[in-house]
Amino acid sequence: MVKIFIGNLSSDTDASDIRPLFEQYGEVAECDVLKNYGFVHMTNDEEANQAISELTGTLLKGSRMRVE
Repeated sequence: MVKIFIGNLSSDTDASDIRPLFEQYGEVAECDVLKNYGFVHMTNDEEANQAISELTGTLLKGSRMRVE
Protein backbone atom coordinates (compact mmCIF):
# COMPACT_ATOMS: atom_id res chain seq x y z
CA MET A 1 0.00 0.00 0.00
CA VAL A 2 1.34 3.42 -0.99
CA LYS A 3 0.17 6.64 0.68
CA ILE A 4 0.31 9.57 -1.74
CA PHE A 5 0.20 13.20 -0.60
CA ILE A 6 -1.69 15.67 -2.78
CA GLY A 7 -1.06 19.34 -2.04
CA ASN A 8 -2.07 22.73 -3.38
CA LEU A 9 -5.75 21.80 -3.83
CA SER A 10 -8.40 24.48 -4.21
CA SER A 11 -10.68 24.87 -1.19
CA ASP A 12 -13.69 23.43 -3.04
CA THR A 13 -11.96 20.18 -4.05
CA ASP A 14 -13.22 16.98 -2.45
CA ALA A 15 -12.47 13.25 -2.65
CA SER A 16 -14.92 12.75 -5.53
CA ASP A 17 -12.74 15.07 -7.64
CA ILE A 18 -9.48 13.30 -6.78
CA ARG A 19 -10.41 9.60 -6.75
CA PRO A 20 -11.25 9.27 -10.49
CA LEU A 21 -7.91 10.84 -11.47
CA PHE A 22 -5.98 8.20 -9.52
CA GLU A 23 -8.28 5.30 -10.46
CA GLN A 24 -7.07 5.73 -14.05
CA TYR A 25 -3.76 4.26 -12.84
CA GLY A 26 -4.99 1.47 -10.56
CA GLU A 27 -6.94 0.52 -7.47
CA VAL A 28 -7.54 3.28 -4.92
CA ALA A 29 -8.11 1.86 -1.44
CA GLU A 30 -8.79 5.19 0.26
CA CYS A 31 -9.06 8.86 -0.66
CA ASP A 32 -9.33 11.74 1.82
CA VAL A 33 -9.28 15.49 1.24
CA LEU A 34 -8.77 18.03 4.05
CA LYS A 35 -8.85 21.76 3.26
CA ASN A 36 -6.09 22.30 0.66
CA TYR A 37 -4.45 18.88 0.72
CA GLY A 38 -5.34 15.21 0.68
CA PHE A 39 -4.12 11.64 0.68
CA VAL A 40 -4.72 8.75 -1.69
CA HIS A 41 -3.84 5.17 -0.77
CA MET A 42 -3.11 2.92 -3.74
CA THR A 43 -2.60 -0.83 -3.47
CA ASN A 44 0.13 -1.24 -6.11
CA ASP A 45 3.56 0.46 -5.91
CA GLU A 46 4.14 0.67 -9.68
CA GLU A 47 0.69 2.11 -10.36
CA ALA A 48 1.16 4.63 -7.54
CA ASN A 49 4.53 5.76 -8.89
CA GLN A 50 3.06 6.21 -12.37
CA ALA A 51 0.17 8.25 -10.95
CA ILE A 52 2.60 10.43 -8.98
CA SER A 53 4.81 11.16 -11.99
CA GLU A 54 1.94 11.82 -14.39
CA LEU A 55 -0.48 13.72 -12.15
CA THR A 56 1.90 16.16 -10.48
CA GLY A 57 1.26 19.63 -11.86
CA THR A 58 -2.20 18.69 -13.16
CA LEU A 59 -4.61 21.62 -13.13
CA LEU A 60 -7.70 20.86 -11.03
CA LYS A 61 -10.30 23.53 -10.26
CA GLY A 62 -7.82 26.30 -10.99
CA SER A 63 -4.91 24.96 -8.90
CA ARG A 64 -1.92 22.86 -9.96
CA MET A 65 -1.76 19.76 -7.79
CA ARG A 66 1.45 18.79 -6.07
CA VAL A 67 1.63 14.99 -5.89
CA GLU A 68 4.28 13.19 -3.81
